[in-house]
Amino acid sequence: MAGPRYDVDIGEFIKKIPEFINGLKKRVARELLISIVNPEGKDPFKTGSYISSHRIGVGAPDDAVIILKKGAVTVEQAKASVLVRGLSKLSSAINVDDDLFISNSVPWAKRVEYSGWVGTSPYLVYEKAVQKIEPQIPKYVDQIEKSMGMD
Repeated sequence: MAGPRYDVDIGEFIKKIPEFINGLKKRVARELLISIVNPEGKDPFKTGSYISSHRIGVGAPDDAVIILKKGAVTVEQAKASVLVRGLSKLSSAINVDDDLFISNSVPWAKRVEYSGWVGTSPYLVYEKAVQKIEPQIPKYVDQIEKSMGMD
């Protein structure tokens, strides 16, 4: 009677690595985008222009300029639009070596992030999103491993 086998097909495992990396990159970018358009604490926006201007670039920053006139969309419409655009981009084919960029095209985005308005402190929208998502990455790794049968 033969005993249990403990050999591993390294070739099959290696073939899964690019898919795993892409899955993790897409998941982290997705969660960051969601956190950016739904920031914790005081919202840095009253209209949809700042929110509508968040975008995802694949391979290079997306340099599209999206500035809406005040009242053109509600904050909720802007959030939905950004998520649809961003998640659609993330569902497209992304190469393992493609960098993903999340940015904002409105001229006041740096002020929102780093200095705030008169009488306010910086909102740190992107920084807070990273701080929220970074501790979740091990959980995302586990979920992707399970979905790919790598656990």
